Amino acid sequence: MERLWDAWERLKSLADPGDKKRSIKVILDAAAAEPSLRARLEEEAKELTGIGNSHLIRHSEVCSGARHRR
Repeated sequence: MERLWDAWERLKSLADPGDKKRSIKVILDAAAAEPSLRARLEEEAKELTGIGNSHLIRHSEVCSGARHRR
């Protein structure tokens, strides 16, 4: 589970490292154009983030070409 969460944390900062919320929108919009699938992916993304946050899983982020450990 930790690896899945860490991968999501890295992925969601790729499209716009300075604005994670915007980056997530760009990524999810590109992943699914069909509205109900897009909505489901957003629900799953929020759930995965919540799981990691509630269990204090450490992760790495990609910021301006460098990896940062949190």
